[in-house]
Amino acid sequence: MRMTSLLALFVAVSAALLLSGTPSSAVETTCNPMKLKACAPSLILWRPPSVECCVALHEQKLCFCKYLSDPELRPIIRSEQSRKMAEKCGVRIPDYCIIDHTTRGKNIAV
Repeated sequence: MRMTSLLALFVAVSAALLLSGTPSSAVETTCNPMKLKACAPSLILWRPPSVECCVALHEQKLCFCKYLSDPELRPIIRSEQSRKMAEKCGVRIPDYCIIDHTTRGKNIAV
């Protein structure tokens, strides 16, 4: 009986964590602008974004605030073509970001 109770508690806690939407450290995004290299043809040649580009944009979307704080990446991220490309992939590039000190200084897209 005790084992059944522990199993039920484990399942309940696991479900709550999955439904909370809070990323664990194992699921956090690794920010690396080189992961967006599949988007280069779309940016440079104004071609529609490839599936690989869209996947990369979705994987890196939590990094856009970090990229916007980089003076070398900011003009690329804010370009009209980047916004159009992201829109076609269903990804929103934030207009600006703020630092939320309640989340250990992580940037929040606005």
